[in-house]
Amino acid sequence: MTRGMMSLTLMVLLCGCESRPVAEPPELSVELEEVSDFHLMLTYQSSRPLESLQFYEAGGFFRERRWEVLTPGYAFTRDLGAQLVRLEDGADAQFTLDVKIHLQPDSHPRRYDHAIRFTNGLVAVYSGYLNVMGMAADTPAYIVLGDAVWMEDRGIRYLFDAALPEWMTYSTQQHLPAILEVYRERLGLELGVPVQLMMSFHPDSEVTELTGAALPGQIHIGVHGTEWEEDSPWAERRLHRLLAHEAAHLWNAGLVRFVEGTPPSLYEGGAEALGIRTLFALGLVDAATLSATADAAAEHCAAGTERRDYVCGHAVANLVEQRSLASDGSDLFTLWGRLLRHAQAGSGRYDEDAWEAVLAAAGIALSSCRGDTSAHPVAGMEC
Repeated sequence: MTRGMMSLTLMVLLCGCESRPVAEPPELSVELEEVSDFHLMLTYQSSRPLESLQFYEAGGFFRERRWEVLTPGYAFTRDLGAQLVRLEDGADAQFTLDVKIHLQPDSHPRRYDHAIRFTNGLVAVYSGYLNVMGMAADTPAYIVLGDAVWMEDRGIRYLFDAALPEWMTYSTQQHLPAILEVYRERLGLELGVPVQLMMSFHPDSEVTELTGAALPGQIHIGVHGTEWEEDSPWAERRLHRLLAHEAAHLWNAGLVRFVEGTPPSLYEGGAEALGIRTLFALGLVDAATLSATADAAAEHCAAGTERRDYVCGHAVANLVEQRSLASDGSDLFTLWGRLLRHAQAGSGRYDEDAWEAVLAAAGIALSSCRGDTSAHPVAGMEC
């Protein structure tokens, strides 16, 4: 297997250093190398002795379980919810910090997997977990180590696992371009970046599921278990729903971002509601399925089932559209388009206040739906 290496140079502000005048901020180079099927080596090289590094994303402190600091005198610490590597008392500061990354599966939840293994040995690493405070870093993305063979079709770049069932490759390439076009047209906004999709296959998984994640211009779909090897209407529906959901995030969590602390029910429920409407627009679901999906979201929210941010947010989005269509004729795509343009005109981010302002302009009051929508059933909500 060909091993991969990635190196980049980043400008950082080193945390915990004594205040002193400097002409230029210190320079830090980062090198990531695959050294075996189960380990990566991460090396930070600094132009000044390292006293500490603070990571942008704590990631549920998974580094303490999956990253091993090899340079003597340094250890992981926490500071007010932040994850750091800090020089221990009495140790000598070094110019180089070596970290070993273990690729074993980790069941602890976090926003993005730190590394994704493909069956042919490729590894995709989430760059956001490598970034440290103060550095001028590119937008976080999955970086592929190894000899990846990308396919390009209708402006989308694809990286399919070599062992992926052929029907999934075909169905994805057939439908994703149309899904993206619906969002462009109905939201009235271009992404402005090329779209990449990676699809990994995990046949040894003990569970049968599809998982998804979206970053600016990038989607990852994880196919877990062997039940997907044969095409079926059930499998097609699951794949289409996930593709449409993650594509929505290219706009509502990629083109612009939500403010940290915004209830997930807004953007996850929004992606669920926009996704099923996109499939309806393409004829991949019928009106009866669209209606049944809306009813199921309200029922599951009221019953307190899992994924409440998804089902309760979806249910509230359905109520919002009903009121909006009756008020000024605006559908859910139109409302989300207004929210995203409002964010673009400001800080590039949105929150629940911004969403409520958009709805108020459409004559919709949502005061009873504010906050964590999973805290109360949809039945009886006055929107």
